[in-house]
Amino acid sequence: MNLTKNQAKILGYLSQKSVRFSDLVKNLGLARATISTNLKKLIEAGLIERKVDSTTSEYPPPVYYSITPKGREIIKKYSKNIKAGIEEDAVKIEFDDAISSAILEGTAASIDYKNLNEFLRDLIEGYFLWIELTEDDTPDKYLVLLKNLSPKSSLQTLKWVHTAKKSIEKLEQDYTRIQDKIKDPEEASKLNEIKKDIERIKKELDEFLNYLRFLHEINEKEE
Repeated sequence: MNLTKNQAKILGYLSQKSVRFSDLVKNLGLARATISTNLKKLIEAGLIERKVDSTTSEYPPPVYYSITPKGREIIKKYSKNIKAGIEEDAVKIEFDDAISSAILEGTAASIDYKNLNEFLRDLIEGYFLWIELTEDDTPDKYLVLLKNLSPKSSLQTLKWVHTAKKSIEKLEQDYTRIQDKIKDPEEASKLNEIKKDIERIKKELDEFLNYLRFLHEINEKEE
């Protein structure tokens, strides 16, 4: 099936969660008739499925649309057409086709981004912070972090860890600079307590980063 831009946008949105028709209308900026027509075509192509939730007391029972494994394969295919990198300290994104761009637009909309550029900026900035903090440039592990958190939350978390690590490094430098200048035993004792606190916080940060890495192993076991 050759996707249209509207179909790609819908597929990108559904790649993140199962939703009702009203959710698509509210967040995709497409007409109801356009969404309805394209949902039918995507269902016929086996890229999404329509399920009635009969477990609720709601009447009529709600209907949810979700992506199928075949639909995910289509997204993987088009994701190869997206190129990202850093050029002159700025994130640069290139699309080989309009369909790849539309899929990302839908994905961004599903996690409350109204602007595709903002979504891509957070996504890539977070990835480069991930590399700096973990010294691991494996995209799969960063993508698992995104699966457990949103790009915005992932970026905020990584920024917090990055800032904390930089602050600890500064404290260590200050400690090294003044430790030999302290002659008073009481002051030296206080300084040693500060050093212990620095080591404790460093350990906690390392444990937290190890947890973020461990998410990848948990995800593999679940799958």
